[in-house]
Amino acid sequence: MQATPHKVEGITEYLLLTPEQTVNHNAGLKLLMFDDDAALEVPESKNEFSYYLLSGRGSLTFPKHASQSRYTIDPDTAMWVPAGKRHMIVNKGEGSFRCLSAHCRTRRQHAANGSARILNMSHFQIHNLVGFISRTIFSPELLATSGASRTIGVDLETLTPHSTLGAHEHEEEILYMLRGRGFLEIDGRELQVRPGSTVYTPPHLIHSVHNTEDDNFQYLVYEFSP
Repeated sequence: MQATPHKVEGITEYLLLTPEQTVNHNAGLKLLMFDDDAALEVPESKNEFSYYLLSGRGSLTFPKHASQSRYTIDPDTAMWVPAGKRHMIVNKGEGSFRCLSAHCRTRRQHAANGSARILNMSHFQIHNLVGFISRTIFSPELLATSGASRTIGVDLETLTPHSTLGAHEHEEEILYMLRGRGFLEIDGRELQVRPGSTVYTPPHLIHSVHNTEDDNFQYLVYEFSP
C-alpha cells in the first residue's frame, strides 16, 4: 500500500490503509510521526484503537482521569483503547517518535465501557515453532474482556532466515513489515515486502509468508472480524 502524508499541528500522518480499501470497510492503519512535544488528542468515537510505539518516548493519557490514568510509553509498547474512550498521546522524549495506529469501527450501537491495556514486549506471550516465533500482544480473550467488538488479535511475528509460514487463512488481516525482506503469496500472487510495507489480506483468502534473506523477517499482524 502507498502511504499518503498529511501534517497537522506537529504530527505527520501516513494513511497506510483506509477502511474504503478493505472488504468490510471497518478497519484501517496509520503511521504517526510526532514532532517534539506534539500531542494527538483523540475524542470519543465509534472506533476501537490499537497503538504500537515503534520509536520514541511519551505518554498515553485519559483526560477525564488524568491523575490516575497517565501511562509512560517506550519503544515496543502496545496500547489498546476501546471505543468511546477519549485519550491523548504525547511525545515527551528525545528524538523520533513513531507510532502505528490501527483502528476499527465497533459493531456495538453504543460505546462499551471497556478497559485500556498497555503492554511492553516483556509481557508479550511467546510461542516458538520451527522457523517461526509468534508473540501474542493482545489475544482474542484479552481483547474481548477489554471491550473489543471487531479487533480479534494483535501479534508480533518473526520468521527466521529462509523460513516460511505456510498457506493459511483467517479473518481480515493487516500486516505491517518491521524488519527483513521477502514476499507474501496471496491467492497465488507474490507480493514483495520490505520494512514499512503494509499488506492487507481479505477474509479467508489463502496466503503464506516467505523470508528470502539471511536475516530475521519481522512484522506486526492485526486481525479483525466482520
